[in-house]
Amino acid sequence: MEREIKLQASKDQLKQIRLLPVLVPLLERPPRTEHLVSTYFDTQDLIFHEQGLALRVRAISDAFVQTLKTEGSTKAGMYVREEYETPVDANAPDINVLRNCIPKKSLVARLLAMTDVGTALVPQFTTTVKRTVLSLRFPDGDEVELALDDGVIESGSSSEVLQEIELELKNGKPDRLYHLALDLLRAVPMRIATLSKGERGYNLIRPMSHAATGAQPVELRKKDTVEAAFECIVQNCLAQIQGNELGVIKSADAEPVHQMRVGIRRLRSALDLVEPLIVFPVSLEVELKWIAGKLGAARDWEVLVTSSLSGTFGDAHSDFDAQAMIGIARETARQHRTEAAAAVDCTRYACLIIEVTRWFEQSQWREGLDEERRDALSRPVSEFAAEALHERHRKLMKRGRHLPDLDPNTRHRARIAAKKLRYAMEFFATLYEKKTLRNYAATLTQLQDDLGWRNDLAVADRLLRDLAATAPDAVVSAAYARGFLASRMAEDYGKLKMLWSEFKRLSAPK
Repeated sequence: MEREIKLQASKDQLKQIRLLPVLVPLLERPPRTEHLVSTYFDTQDLIFHEQGLALRVRAISDAFVQTLKTEGSTKAGMYVREEYETPVDANAPDINVLRNCIPKKSLVARLLAMTDVGTALVPQFTTTVKRTVLSLRFPDGDEVELALDDGVIESGSSSEVLQEIELELKNGKPDRLYHLALDLLRAVPMRIATLSKGERGYNLIRPMSHAATGAQPVELRKKDTVEAAFECIVQNCLAQIQGNELGVIKSADAEPVHQMRVGIRRLRSALDLVEPLIVFPVSLEVELKWIAGKLGAARDWEVLVTSSLSGTFGDAHSDFDAQAMIGIARETARQHRTEAAAAVDCTRYACLIIEVTRWFEQSQWREGLDEERRDALSRPVSEFAAEALHERHRKLMKRGRHLPDLDPNTRHRARIAAKKLRYAMEFFATLYEKKTLRNYAATLTQLQDDLGWRNDLAVADRLLRDLAATAPDAVVSAAYARGFLASRMAEDYGKLKMLWSEFKRLSAPK
């Protein structure tokens, strides 16, 4: 099993890492330099890539080594995947040799059992790397290989510079890699490398779409403990957050920003569910609020220009010109999107996601737990879920009293209560019969969607007010738009009243 973390670096950063004083006492031997040429093989239709496999043959001096890596999983930049490595006689894979070292009943073995797979393999791309290797041994016995790579990836006429740092655990606890990565990031500001060499090579052949990653269903069982259920829920939220990182950084699509923001909200809602049994570090909560704020600003302006303002000026007089205001709003949205991408692609975010993952992977909430809280975390989650849904239902009923007539700030608090209730319901959905939740979920979803739409209009009003205060050309158009949006919200009064009446007749699932 291979465990490694990759960090993106420049040439200067590679030199800085190489000379870090903190690494000197950990060196087992003098650093060595290798020149590695790796050729990646696949079928013409990239069947290995489709199955999440990467097959390469690496030339090291006069010898050749073939390596097959599975897709595995990635958490906070740590790759955990199966790796099968054997010597070969030439710069070409030997499928027969691979078949002998792979578990017979695995998906990989079934793929390699195809009679023509060996002859169908052709070179797809190469990596040419100058690698400096530092073998580190820590006082507790953990061993890590720190590789500084400087090279290029090439496929036909396409190429990409390759400069990165690999931290591979050779022996010891996986937490060692997180510790070391944080030490390096704090000494030399860098970013997590979100793609492996193989993924970057395939990206030259078939560019990725960086599609948004939505929340996947949480699979809980009634016999799970509260703690086990919490671990499952947090893992689900982190997968959604990290699944949208590349989309936020590289895609122009607004959806990855929205889904990453939702992932953070779901995570914070999950943490709120188990408080005070599990206490999340204040320092990490501050950092979550920071990145959520960056994503939130980008999302708010995106919604304004693509949704809230849509149709606003359709009935305006023909002499009315709103283009100046719309142009300023679009440029502001673009700036906030750029800031959100830069935030996700910076060292501060890299440290945050590593720290949160470490906290989760190491179950750090157990430190200092008293017996009463330990017992509470050992309860069946089915009991906890019923109590949690009842409490969140109660809060929504309290905050939503006279909901259609509430002022925007108070209604916003009710909207947050509805959102938290819906997240909890989705977390615990598999603990209930579908028919038990069907009507409750549908009614709550309709109510929350209406409150969300109203909140978008309230946010739009605030943004337009700010726009008018800083851009004289936007004053008249912003005032017109604010009036139009206020009338739309007023027209929704009857619908909100009906939805709230329907929800008040329901009880929380038991």
